[in-house]
Amino acid sequence: MADGGDPYCSLVNVASHPDGSPILLISRLAVHTGNILADPRVSLMLDERAAGDPLEGARIMLAGRAETAGADQLECLRRRYLNVHPSAEAFANFKDFSFFRINPSGHIWSPDSAGSWTSALTNS
Repeated sequence: MADGGDPYCSLVNVASHPDGSPILLISRLAVHTGNILADPRVSLMLDERAAGDPLEGARIMLAGRAETAGADQLECLRRRYLNVHPSAEAFANFKDFSFFRINPSGHIWSPDSAGSWTSALTNS
């Protein structure tokens, strides 16, 4: 979000909670983290990272609210994230880094070759 409230896009690594919700490990020095702290609404686009045209592959857009990990969640989120991204161990304990969990409010996916986007979840 710029000063005018414009959307801001960023590339981040993602892991998943046992319930499927995304986990992020991000620095409070980054613009995207400042934006999340000011307005926790986020959207993530995940793709299958297959060879070829990325527009022909499976992808999902997930909307939700980012929540800072509470003390009761921290160990689970840390373990799950570092299992997928072991190189993050080098900075996961830095004071400016925090784990966030995305609480989904809806997602949309493109399941067909025609590129039709279909809403699958719209609970708020």
